[in-house]
Amino acid sequence: MRLLIVLAATFLVLNIGIWGLYFFGKDMIKIPEIPAVPKELSFEKPQPQIKLDLPIPEGEKAVLVKKGKTRGLDGIETMVVAEELASKTYHLMIFDNQKTLIFEDKNTLMLPDKILLQVYEGDSHPSFYLSFPGSIPGYHLKWNGYQYIVPENEKDLM
Repeated sequence: MRLLIVLAATFLVLNIGIWGLYFFGKDMIKIPEIPAVPKELSFEKPQPQIKLDLPIPEGEKAVLVKKGKTRGLDGIETMVVAEELASKTYHLMIFDNQKTLIFEDKNTLMLPDKILLQVYEGDSHPSFYLSFPGSIPGYHLKWNGYQYIVPENEKDLM
């Protein structure tokens, strides 16, 4: 009997709540409208904002960064690909661990897809490898003991 009274009271309270929402709660529930014309989809990946503590020239924005131990020395080098905003060309820079510019190329016309670390034919330490999208071949920037160079057999790929 007691269970029947509890069930009846619960039913009555729920019923009053439902009718109360029906009559008085219409303004409480807002259903968002679906726009008549959907937004166009964009498949372009937004460029992330890269913050670096390196001396990037004024008017340039870093778009790719890779760190690696590419000289076989104690420090770690940082390769930066920066976009020159005025001319839409790309500036390749390699900095040592003291933030000193040790390599630079301002004549790159195409943005690499990514920067990899790969050991070049018989070297004992990795080199920076610039990979380009699609079937465009990439090339190495290797340390020869004095400076970064593009190997002779890859110079025509630059």
